[in-house]
Amino acid sequence: MDTQNCPICELRFSRKDNMLRHHRNKHGISQPYLQSDDEYPPPPPPPKDNSLPSPPPPPSPPLPRKGR
Repeated sequence: MDTQNCPICELRFSRKDNMLRHHRNKHGISQPYLQSDDEYPPPPPPPKDNSLPSPPPPPSPPLPRKGR
């Protein structure tokens, strides 16, 4: 029988769903660390932010001068 080990505390489980529940309840992790023999591929990298920074605000108009 194939067993699943918790990658954090090495506790052994006979079923993967029990190991996932253990992760959520004991370690606060919704998905376990991916291992090389997992059937799921790693998630894609986050998209790059190609947006440019906002331009600076336009200059303020000059203040009127008081009489000389």
